[in-house]
Order: sequence, then structure tokens, then C-alpha cells
Amino acid sequence: MVSLALPFDVLSLAGMRSASDPVMALFFLYPFVLAAALTFAFSKLHSALNGDWKQKGKQFGWIAFILIGIPSAFLLWSSMDYPIGFTVSNILENFLALLAAGYLIAWASKD
Repeated sequence: MVSLALPFDVLSLAGMRSASDPVMALFFLYPFVLAAALTFAFSKLHSALNGDWKQKGKQFGWIAFILIGIPSAFLLWSSMDYPIGFTVSNILENFLALLAAGYLIAWASKD
């Protein structure tokens, strides 16, 4: 099922290090660092966002997508020779993941 939506293996694309390379630990550590940074950013921004926790989560998710997801996809598209499906799936994945992170962080920090 996953191969229908993402018909490639990201670790086999040109330019990727081997999964056994110790530097790849940073690749797998990135989501945890991003989650910590988003949580810190939300703690600073939550008073500037309007509405209940759902609206704050949605607003924060959109802000995160604009600041993180769009530049990330543009960087991949403009500098890598990857299939266009990789860029499209990156945009969709970032949108869904950052919106979900916004909701989750807002829910966890609701009053």
C-alpha cells in the first residue's frame, strides 16, 4: 500500500548516505529535535494565537508549515535531482505532520 503512494525508497536515492553510516543518526534524530523546537516555539507563541486549543493548533500548524514545510520542499525541488513525486510527497507529509503537531502540542498545553 505504501509503495503506491511513495513508489521509491528514500534511502536508495542518489546522494543519500548508507543507512549504516553513523552520520545517518542525525537523519533519524531530526524529528525529535524538530518536535522539541516546535514545542518551545508554541510556548512562546500561544498567547498570540486566537481561539481555543483546536484553533491555536491549526494556526500554529499552518505557521510551522509555511516556515518549515514550504522552504524544505523548495530546497529539495531546486537542488536535488529527485523524482517530482518525492517533492509532492514531501509537501503533503510536511503539511499533515506539522498540522498534526500543531494540534497535538496545543492539546497537550491547553489550560
